Amino acid sequence: KKRANRKAPQAPRRFKSPYILFHTHQMHVYQKEQKTDQSVTCLSKRIAQDWKELSDHERQPWNQAAEQDKRRYHAECQAYDGPWHLP
Repeated sequence: KKRANRKAPQAPRRFKSPYILFHTHQMHVYQKEQKTDQSVTCLSKRIAQDWKELSDHERQPWNQAAEQDKRRYHAECQAYDGPWHLP
């Protein structure tokens, strides 16, 4: 069985989508509110439902943050000259 090359640890990390940024933020909010009695699966389902209910206007900050993260990633990729994968 052939093993896939793993990504170099110093290589730029890929950008995050608007949903991933929203999900990460909401998980921190729920953890600060001490709602730890619910499982991660249950919280993720709740966050997914919250995301679906957001209007385009409410999603705009997350879209802008994701676009900024994408620009960061592309700038880091152009500046990076090391190996992308390790054997």
